[in-house]
Amino acid sequence: MRVPLFAELEHVRIPAIRFPWRGACAPDVEQLEETMLAWASQHGLFPTAEHRARGERARYAAFAARSFPHAAPALLQAITDFTAWLFIVDDLFVDRVDPLNANTLSQLSAFLDVLDLGESAPEPLVGEQALQDICRRLKDHLSPEHFSRFAHGMRMWAGSAGMQIVGQVLRTPLALRPYRAIRRHTGGVNPSMALIDAATGAPLTPEEYYHPALERLRVHVNNIAAWGNDLHSIHTEAHEPDQRRNMALIHAAQGHSLQEGLDYTARRIHEEIHAFQAEAAPLERTGRKELRTFINGLREWMSGYQDWGDMFTQRYSSKYAAQDTRGDGVFESRASSLEHIRYPTFTFPWSGACAPFAEGVEQESLRWARAQGLILSEKHLARHARGKYGWLMARCYPHADRELVQLFTDFVLWYFIVDDLFVDRVDAVTQETLPNLTAILDVIDFNHTTATPRFGEAAFLDICQRMRARLDPEHFERFAQGIRLWGSAAGLQILCNLMKEPLAYPSYEALRRYVGGVLPCLTLCDAANAGKVPADEYHQFDVQRLLHHTINIVIWNNDIHSMAVETLHPSQVRNMVSLHVARGHPLQEGVDFTARRVQEEILMFQQRASRLEHGASQQLRGFISGLRDWIHGYNEWANVDTQRYALHHAEQDPDDNGVLLAPADTPSRAQRQSNTSVSG
Repeated sequence: MRVPLFAELEHVRIPAIRFPWRGACAPDVEQLEETMLAWASQHGLFPTAEHRARGERARYAAFAARSFPHAAPALLQAITDFTAWLFIVDDLFVDRVDPLNANTLSQLSAFLDVLDLGESAPEPLVGEQALQDICRRLKDHLSPEHFSRFAHGMRMWAGSAGMQIVGQVLRTPLALRPYRAIRRHTGGVNPSMALIDAATGAPLTPEEYYHPALERLRVHVNNIAAWGNDLHSIHTEAHEPDQRRNMALIHAAQGHSLQEGLDYTARRIHEEIHAFQAEAAPLERTGRKELRTFINGLREWMSGYQDWGDMFTQRYSSKYAAQDTRGDGVFESRASSLEHIRYPTFTFPWSGACAPFAEGVEQESLRWARAQGLILSEKHLARHARGKYGWLMARCYPHADRELVQLFTDFVLWYFIVDDLFVDRVDAVTQETLPNLTAILDVIDFNHTTATPRFGEAAFLDICQRMRARLDPEHFERFAQGIRLWGSAAGLQILCNLMKEPLAYPSYEALRRYVGGVLPCLTLCDAANAGKVPADEYHQFDVQRLLHHTINIVIWNNDIHSMAVETLHPSQVRNMVSLHVARGHPLQEGVDFTARRVQEEILMFQQRASRLEHGASQQLRGFISGLRDWIHGYNEWANVDTQRYALHHAEQDPDDNGVLLAPADTPSRAQRQSNTSVSG
């Protein structure tokens, strides 16, 4: 494809994008630019003179000043520095490097640590301290809840980068639907939009920001900007290591000319502009002044990006395309001993409980799964019946009403089924991986399925609609963010599985916070106890760190429980035990090391929880009690109830390759290996 594509590039016409409104620009753009370049140099973001020249040609201050024309000077400088940081690190570690660059996972997980823990490592990686500085400055202007909007957008950018890389590894063009879902997050538009109301001086309430109508407007803005970037960047992306992440190029790969791909993209953008205007009008008629100001800020952001791309930046210039897009690699059986392992016993300085209807919700959930098409065979049913997920939820939410425990059980059953089939218990990358994961993102973002839903899609929509009936929009968004982070971080986990070298512990810990699927469950602990924790309390740093302690306790405990099964997974999922073993330690030492880490987290949980409970609202005290229930409940379920991780089922349970295609006839992993000649 590359030779004819380059030939077409000389003759294509980039369509013009026009908006039915005017833009604006903040003053002192040159001063913003000069300060940003000095800041980026100070933080080591320009590894060579060539990178510095590329940064100067980009004119990132012209973008920020036009997208946030009314921001106060200090905030605008922070936004300008963030804009430059995002473009620079995206080039260095995602876009303009080979897909399996060894530094990618370390860098992205380090950025997650900055967002989650508020600190950089003792020996920080490139861009890590710069991001910490940006976050510190933004927090001077934002409430904890407001900063969490920005942070979630950044986490999704990092996680979806893994999905993008998986798409590159597949070496076949993405279909447009999964491309659109991934592009909503890889473009970095969401964290920028989260700052608009701060820049206008008219902050929205959480209820307004997460209202479904306003979420739809933000999706339109995201599409307009991301697809507009696809037009601007056509010359550079044709030279990049991978050419399959651009709407125009994807359309061209389906048998169309490159010009037809560009024209198709422009039509889609104008459709989104029309939809934005139509859906904004009723909100502006009835909304508060702050909401009207925010919507106008979205318009300024769109026209600001477009003007920058059309008139000011040379980032996408055909003149520099070949030199700017060169690879940026400038930072370049155990199973037999499992029978003899001593497993640790964890005790907690609090007692647990169990709702009285565990067995009833268990049976009802299995019936629901059958009706939703989630159970593929009698063997499949037997495996998940052994899971005893009703008991897990009854122990983790012992004070919730039966309807809520039933909903949570259905969700957890759905989660274990799709996580096994899409990520954990199949080969690391298949042609179905991205369409399956992005379909889940679409359900969260659009609240409906496609005309031909993928496996599990309709069941998940049913769960989400029942959740929305019990939670207000901002409360549901906490759950939704956890799901998005699980889906996007799965891409990073798959990338990890493709790497030959074991992960460093900090990278593993950052990824495991999300791929374990615990976060969306924990966001529901307040609903199951004393009611919703107010947003300003929930998003406080100490409350979020308490969530992280809880997640670490549960998932590292799970690493011990599940190691027998995970040694047989086709994807060879790495966990804390196996990472320790990969560094030359015996398996028992890996188990003991992980157990010590769990005990340390329990101690830190108790210390932080005790501080928080003094002066906390009734809802927050109920939430903290719910976190304790979750920690205790998971441990009891794993030790007493479930056979999901039982050694005597380990050989038959872990391999789900081909289950969705031909469950009765697909050979097991062991059969595939025995049928494969060692001579190749």
